[in-house]
Amino acid sequence: MINLDEKYFITSDTVQYMLRKRTDTIKKNGEELTLVVGYYTTLPNCIKAYIRIMEKERLEGKKIHRLSEFILWYKLLEDRIEEKYKGGI
Repeated sequence: MINLDEKYFITSDTVQYMLRKRTDTIKKNGEELTLVVGYYTTLPNCIKAYIRIMEKERLEGKKIHRLSEFILWYKLLEDRIEEKYKGGI
């Protein structure tokens, strides 16, 4: 499992990578319920999908008011993911 942030993480099997989102719901057996956001054949594509989701959440939440803020936020997100990738995610 690759943790991307407090809500999103990546799992994989022999065929694909799955981008998953944590929920606040607990199953009857005590396990946390997670949602599969998407299935991807490569890790870079899975990470790109995560970045697109973060962009949409950021813009929909109106946390960005100027293009310069968006560019700065995007660069910081890229840097954070790159550091995790270099660290052997």
